[in-house]
Amino acid sequence: MASPVLAGAIPRAGIVEKLTAIEARCTTGVLRWQGTTTGEVALVRGQIAADQTEREDGEDPVELLLAERTGTFEVFQILPPLPVSKGKDGMRRGSLEVHVAADLMRYCENAGLTGILAIESDGKRAEIGYDCGELGDIRLDGLDELHEVFGWEDGSFEIVALTIAPNLAEDLEDAITTEMVRPDLVVAEEPKADSTGKLLLRVVEMTLAEIVKEREERRPVTKTSPPVVPLAPPKKHPTLPPPTPPAKPRREPTVRVFYLKGDAEAPKDEGVRHVSSSVELESDLPDAVSERRSEPAPAPESDLPPARRSDAPKAKPKAEPKAASESSPSASAEGTLEAARATRRTSRPGDETVKTKKERPVTTPSASATPAPSATPAKKPLPTAVWALISLALVIGALLLLSAMPPIE
Repeated sequence: MASPVLAGAIPRAGIVEKLTAIEARCTTGVLRWQGTTTGEVALVRGQIAADQTEREDGEDPVELLLAERTGTFEVFQILPPLPVSKGKDGMRRGSLEVHVAADLMRYCENAGLTGILAIESDGKRAEIGYDCGELGDIRLDGLDELHEVFGWEDGSFEIVALTIAPNLAEDLEDAITTEMVRPDLVVAEEPKADSTGKLLLRVVEMTLAEIVKEREERRPVTKTSPPVVPLAPPKKHPTLPPPTPPAKPRREPTVRVFYLKGDAEAPKDEGVRHVSSSVELESDLPDAVSERRSEPAPAPESDLPPARRSDAPKAKPKAEPKAASESSPSASAEGTLEAARATRRTSRPGDETVKTKKERPVTTPSASATPAPSATPAKKPLPTAVWALISLALVIGALLLLSAMPPIE
């Protein structure tokens, strides 16, 4: 037996206190109770129907239910009769050659269905969810547009009643992206697979009015569904509350349409990735900077360009220009000589022995033990200290010459 969509205890004030909650479920089926008496009454969209099945004892089931003050009740959903279909209670099956998709949707809405209407044709499938007779989400597998479903002339359908409203997006939550709902916000991403292995291509939100208009305009012209037996009207009784008018929605109702396609291929395991032999290493690039290389170890010298090998002739380092020091005739001769000796010490290559007045001979090691290749020595300009000595000698000579001349009268 199917599970009840609503159950509880009968209040002391009677079942009337529960009729509002029962009506909100919009269930078409039966309400069964157990108390001082037992029985069931028929429901149409959550309201007690005017036409009831006669009891064997001849009692009115509605009056017995309203008189109960103890016990329990249960509400079961039972689909109303559908011509040229199979199944009973919570399920109906049939062919699209007899029933049109638009008429099947209207049947579910009038019955206050909480469940799913599934339609298949030529390997394509559409699942339409309902909650208390209101259209919910729609899933399309293998279809490019929703209106294709409304024009199908062959195939099959199945209507299944459920205890709670179906969540057709439950296995799609991980696959839904912002781009599918709002493509104007982000850049398009690759379609993702849902838990069933199907690719979720996109999600479209449509208004209920658009869907109703599409299904009526796209219905097959040559087909007409058999007439459906109208549901019984609600029972009028002085004890029963009047039907609650439907609440006006704050905004236009919308429906989400999920487009799926095919079976998603399992991702291939790439395993170890190999680099092509034609790709140059970072160390093979002559302009590569050592600080930016991912491999600190240098490449073999045989792979290096000729300009970077250790056996290549080394260019002679350029002498750094020295700032010219100013001198005056009053400068000390001793300081000038010391500067000249220091300049000669730094300019001599290899090991050298330097002698001064107060110093012992000192041996200075050369920067490199490898002798420099023979080359024609270039002429070096005279050091600044030598020019200072020459200038000083000229100045002293001029002074001596002036001092030897007789005074001018």
